[in-house]
Amino acid sequence: HWHGEPQPDVGMIFAYSVTDFPLIELVQPTTDAKWSATEHLRTHGEGIYHLGYSVDDMEGIIERASRLGVKTEAYVEGEHGVRVAYLDPDDAHGVRIELVSSDAVQGLLQWVETGSWPAG
Repeated sequence: HWHGEPQPDVGMIFAYSVTDFPLIELVQPTTDAKWSATEHLRTHGEGIYHLGYSVDDMEGIIERASRLGVKTEAYVEGEHGVRVAYLDPDDAHGVRIELVSSDAVQGLLQWVETGSWPAG
């Protein structure tokens, strides 16, 4: 979801570094669909888009952020159990924070390195 609404169909090209950490992700929107990357590009131009963190307790972190007045900008449950949330940069000193479910990080690293997600 994007600001509480269903996530629009977004187009993007992305690439990852092949190091373990820090993992660098390059993102290029390919559509004008309204989502965080296109909004950032319109507002700020090219540059650092977000900082991402692996988290063990996605729901707990989102709940704690909410108690601190930080809204969740977007939440996506993707393939292979990947859960991703973006915290609203307006509530986080202008920094967009990406939370990635830690149970998906090893799968993501294997996918980056080999091009295939681990079986199972």
